[in-house]
Amino acid sequence: MKSPDVVMFAARFLLASLLLVVAVAFPGCSSGKEGHTAVLSGQVTLDSQPLETGSLLLLAPTGESGGAMLEPDGTFSLRCKPGIYQVAVVPPTPETGPEGVPVAPIAVPADVPRKYTDVATSMLTVEVADGDNSANFELTSR
Repeated sequence: MKSPDVVMFAARFLLASLLLVVAVAFPGCSSGKEGHTAVLSGQVTLDSQPLETGSLLLLAPTGESGGAMLEPDGTFSLRCKPGIYQVAVVPPTPETGPEGVPVAPIAVPADVPRKYTDVATSMLTVEVADGDNSANFELTSR
């Protein structure tokens, strides 16, 4: 029997993954949507070291959402509409085969606290204005 904490974490992880897929597939922030007047770029670090894998997820109170995959040096860049966004950093989702079974292991960011994987608990926010914007997200494992 799974503990309630494990079930809740699994549910939040699934929701964050689903939001990331929706964010990239539909309007909001993304890596190259036309009509968006802002560019957000920066770096995500964990204990001052670049976070090599995962995604950045943004969610605004207005419902706008978006995301970007992290590069191996922890950097990201995306185009979006101006606004204030809550931010989460989610681990990569495994590539699955036809039966939903992972086809290869994935590199999971080491020691990223759960609180950063949910916009409701991460305490990370960013305000994006028209034009070029820069934001670095410095996560700590403590």
